[in-house]
Amino acid sequence: MKHIIRLTFLTAIAAIAASPIFAQTTPATTTPATTAPATTAPAASGSCDDNAKGAVYQRFTENLKKDQKVAFEAGKEFLQKCTDDASVAENVAYVKKFVEKYEKATRKV
Repeated sequence: MKHIIRLTFLTAIAAIAASPIFAQTTPATTTPATTAPATTAPAASGSCDDNAKGAVYQRFTENLKKDQKVAFEAGKEFLQKCTDDASVAENVAYVKKFVEKYEKATRKV
């Protein structure tokens, strides 16, 4: 009986020690890659210029897992500037989906 209790106790300790390892794995997600503009046109204020396509979208993707509030703000800025740009339509759909989910989640809180 003493050996069974010891074996059960050691098994429980091993399971508890291994659980953080499995908790840290994240599922693989795909994010759309930014696309280069087909033509270079002068950027008007509020238009989807290279800065919005590159830097703002990069800030969004970098903070998506780390700081979702920053990602939300960057996503709103990206959508405000680039909603009508066909060259980044896939990125716009991805960001829009996140922004809508974030707004829905924060309304409940």
